[in-house]
Amino acid sequence: DGFSARARVRLLEPRVDPAMSTLSGGGRESMVKVVYDRDLTEWRAKYKKNKQFLGDVSAQCETLRQEVAKAQTELATAEAEYANMDNEMTTKLAVRLTEAQQQFRDLKLGKGNVEQQLSEGRKLNRALKKKRDAMASDYDKRYMDLNKLLEQRGRMENQLNSLNAQLQRINGEKRGLEKELQDVEADLQNNTDRVENLRASMRSVRDGVHDSVALHLQTPSKFDHEHTSSVMSYDRRA
Repeated sequence: DGFSARARVRLLEPRVDPAMSTLSGGGRESMVKVVYDRDLTEWRAKYKKNKQFLGDVSAQCETLRQEVAKAQTELATAEAEYANMDNEMTTKLAVRLTEAQQQFRDLKLGKGNVEQQLSEGRKLNRALKKKRDAMASDYDKRYMDLNKLLEQRGRMENQLNSLNAQLQRINGEKRGLEKELQDVEADLQNNTDRVENLRASMRSVRDGVHDSVALHLQTPSKFDHEHTSSVMSYDRRA
């Protein structure tokens, strides 16, 4: 029952209140009986409570035994699985680990190559950047020169257009002068023909005068001789 014999006796013994020691005879006996019944009732209540608690504990122990058995079964299964996994690790994963280590070494070697290529690429990038800056500076300079040449070309084109306009005006004036020259030459030719006609008329007049003088004057005087000389000298000049 979970209680020792000494504990049972102690529970069954009536507890005497010190205050009851002053009572006499029947009153004292009645009080002892009441105290005894109360202790018995309390013991019975504690007994039932402890018995119920013991039943609960027994049920919990049985449940724990079942759980322990289940846990042992699961542990055995887990150990078997662990053994299988250990075997698989030893047989398969070890090969994969070796391959992974080899891949890691290859990747590490590739990383070194990539770092070397990256360093060379950075050097090339710096060289290209420097070359780009030089080309950009040269481009800016050439662009400024081109703008200056374009401005100069614009001024020269304006000058050319102005000179072309002047040339056209001069050509027009030239054509007008050529036309005037042709008119002057035509007038000069006409005047030359008129002069030739006048000279021919004067020669014919001179010859007629000379012949008339020679025929009509038989003995020319000094005055006539001087007049004839002056007429002849005039004819020579003509």
